Amino acid sequence: MDEIGKVVVNEFDPSNFLPSLWETWKGVVTSPSLFFRQMPRDGGVLPPLLFMLVCLSVDGLLIGIFGRGIRGFFSAAVGTTLMTFLIAAVLYLFSTQLFPGKGNYEGSFRILAYTNAVSVLGWIPVIGVLAALYGIYIAARGVMEVHVLDRGKAGVVIILTALVMVVLSLLLGFRSF
Repeated sequence: MDEIGKVVVNEFDPSNFLPSLWETWKGVVTSPSLFFRQMPRDGGVLPPLLFMLVCLSVDGLLIGIFGRGIRGFFSAAVGTTLMTFLIAAVLYLFSTQLFPGKGNYEGSFRILAYTNAVSVLGWIPVIGVLAALYGIYIAARGVMEVHVLDRGKAGVVIILTALVMVVLSLLLGFRSF
């Protein structure tokens, strides 16, 4: 995808809530490489955490309305948030210890938090599965940009991280992954 000339918001700004939410979502989904290239690597986890919570809450609310009730909401919003903190550590370790990647834990958390932009589509049958697959692509682009890894190494990091995520989800009883 040619991203030259596109302008992307490089961080969710809660003080400019709705416009920033939309611009950030659009940047992550339509130009993930450019978004992650421009994204600050540090500065706290609050902006990406709030962005993720909004996306997960939309998904959780719609899951709750269309089938799984309050348990579906909490599984999607709360379970995914807790798992994101754990999985960011795994992503960071694979990116920097398995390969000579750069970056830090916060950068890994930011990748995963902003990748949750696709979760707003998670409640829709079939589209949700396609969105989740696209989320894997977005996360890989984030790993390439934030941890400065080539495509192959980023792919290995994402696959290994996904395997750990699935195992942890099963062990901890989270079904939203």
